[in-house]
Amino acid sequence: MEIINKMCGIIKRNEQILIINSDSSTEYRLFQFPKIEIKANETDKSFFFNKMKEKYGVKGQTKDEIICTITHSYKDFDLILHLIQIDLCESDIEIEDLDAKWLSINQIWKLPLANPDVTVAQIILEQD
Repeated sequence: MEIINKMCGIIKRNEQILIINSDSSTEYRLFQFPKIEIKANETDKSFFFNKMKEKYGVKGQTKDEIICTITHSYKDFDLILHLIQIDLCESDIEIEDLDAKWLSINQIWKLPLANPDVTVAQIILEQD
């Protein structure tokens, strides 16, 4: 079975968290936290943090550690998510282009979430 590795970001701004609704995701039209795919030859952690910041237009401080790793099995592949947190100093995020929202964790729970993102939301609740 194929294994897909992704970096999943908890991107925070003023007590709100970035959540996106992507029609290109595995779980069509469900809200999820921003993710980037990790290629097999990409192993430097700082590279991933910078790539996440670049893709989502954020300028902030990242804890230089992976909070945890989450796994989720789909029919055709296993997904491994490495969770990081980015606290924003500035943001160039065009949320209209991403179909994204800035929401509190309580508001996020009211959205239809992709399965692995339910686990991410639970981790955020435990951190607060």
